[in-house]
Amino acid sequence: MKELHLLSGVLAVAAVAPGEAARLDLIKGSLGEAYYRNPDRGASANYATAVSWAQIEWHKFTPTEIIKGLHKPYLVITSENSFTRQGSEEMYNNAPGPKEFHLVKEATHFDMYDIEIYVDENMNTVLEFLSKYL
Repeated sequence: MKELHLLSGVLAVAAVAPGEAARLDLIKGSLGEAYYRNPDRGASANYATAVSWAQIEWHKFTPTEIIKGLHKPYLVITSENSFTRQGSEEMYNNAPGPKEFHLVKEATHFDMYDIEIYVDENMNTVLEFLSKYL
């Protein structure tokens, strides 16, 4: 078995014979497992463990470069303890502006999905941004 190290954890990849398919658990061991496997948070009865993008094409996607051509107001919201924070900061730094950056203190990436205090803070930030630029 091989391991791929991802931002959100370690993904185990099973070796299979040519022409066979292996089901990968992209959640197990990740930072999102506590969110996505909890029925009180992000778990869904209809959850399907499938990858929805072509992995080869995904690696060609470079949003930190694409953002340099943006000509619209840009808002970045990220959290202090998010595994995506570095990418969010890079996106903000590469965007030409006008732009705003909002850092949610103490939250993780997944806390911002459903923890009321963080959702409220983010919605207020979005509303202020939209009232300024619409």
